[in-house]
Amino acid sequence: MGRTILPINVQELQTLVDELESKTQFSTRTALLEAIRTSSWAKKFPSPPSVSAISSRFKSGEVAPRTPPGKPGRPKGRKNTKNPIASSDKDLPVIPGEDKVVDSGVSEFEQDSSAREEANV
Repeated sequence: MGRTILPINVQELQTLVDELESKTQFSTRTALLEAIRTSSWAKKFPSPPSVSAISSRFKSGEVAPRTPPGKPGRPKGRKNTKNPIASSDKDLPVIPGEDKVVDSGVSEFEQDSSAREEANV
């Protein structure tokens, strides 16, 4: 069985948006959408309309909120903390019972050949 489409009365939604925006100044449209989703208007539906269903009414131009859309990307001055990359070996986990490998800048082949030369001397 597919999803059922909720019939959203655009005029009621526009009235609600105007009412919410007159009471509160929302910093983002996401905050406005969440306020709409938790309002008494949304609770009259069997299941509240999703944020994307309401947002699509904004994008299509059926409902015109005064809250400006956000800018794409992360805000200026904010670092990306979702996917930190280890900057050095000290950040990597060490397996218990194993020594931490220190890169000397010499390949294994050079280490083996220098060890053989020292043994032959």
